[in-house]
Amino acid sequence: MEVNVFKEQYLERLQVAKQMMAETNKASVLFVVQIPDKENNDLLLPITRESLSNIICFVEIGDASLVDFIIEQAEGIIDKIVLDVDHKRTTSREIIETVSNQTRIPVMEYSDLKMWGDSSVDFVLQNEKSHLPLRVLLLGHSYLTTHILQGFLLRDADIYMLPEDYMNEYALDDNIQVTIRSKRLHKVETEKEFDIIIGSNIKREYDCTRLNSVTAKSVYDIGLQNFSREYINSQMAKGIEVYRFDNRAAVSSVVLNLMETDELIKHVMGRAEIADMHIVSGGLMGRKGDIVIDHITNPHCVLGIADGKGSFIHECDYTDEECRNVKRLRSVIVKG
Repeated sequence: MEVNVFKEQYLERLQVAKQMMAETNKASVLFVVQIPDKENNDLLLPITRESLSNIICFVEIGDASLVDFIIEQAEGIIDKIVLDVDHKRTTSREIIETVSNQTRIPVMEYSDLKMWGDSSVDFVLQNEKSHLPLRVLLLGHSYLTTHILQGFLLRDADIYMLPEDYMNEYALDDNIQVTIRSKRLHKVETEKEFDIIIGSNIKREYDCTRLNSVTAKSVYDIGLQNFSREYINSQMAKGIEVYRFDNRAAVSSVVLNLMETDELIKHVMGRAEIADMHIVSGGLMGRKGDIVIDHITNPHCVLGIADGKGSFIHECDYTDEECRNVKRLRSVIVKG
């Protein structure tokens, strides 16, 4: 997309977001995403959409050249920025630092690759509805492959990879290489029948001639654009469903998780002292004897007494003073 076209459409997307906010009274977020394909510097603008909790805008960029424009136009409309902080491009650090330094809009950080991989595993498993370990042929070699591989192994699937994809080390991003060992990870030798086939290249077509003798019940293009039109048509002609991953549920869940965490840190977590009683809430480590409540500024209940190691003292082990303090604090909370 040309820069002038991008700018024009971006302004239109923001106006759509502004209108949707007025109609729904929902807060807005802007996802600033790095284009995951290293060989692609094109500018992308997915549509603005409404989730269950937010109005969500997107920009996908390959460098920081338009960050100033993006931020400047978003101010006064966008409530929070959700920033992709993966290091998957030579320009990743520049994009991350420029966004973080240029904006007055609160920034929340996330891993786009992890979201993509984790949510795709959920998508496949919920769609397959199988109670047995799946036999998965995992095709491709990219950062996304690593996240998908880990996710399926944790869910007890058997993963098969062709020799050219099977590696001693797998990359999580430009900085991290991991070794994955599992009895459920196999290099393909003679196996030809699988429950599902997954394409995990990031927007890069796989050599589908390698799949001529392979059969599966369904095919998933998780990395997008992994399969040729001919291969897709041949599978559909056999009555095999081919799925193209849709990440809208993942995007919404990322926003909810980040906002809940932000709310927890800013408003729920804390320490206080009331009438010589030491109170703690929301993830701060309590000292032995501290009373743990559910919310530091707007409490509704007493959760217990901290044991000083991250858990609770059992009620039967409370001292007389601790019993009195818990009773007093519960009385204060009820009176509100």
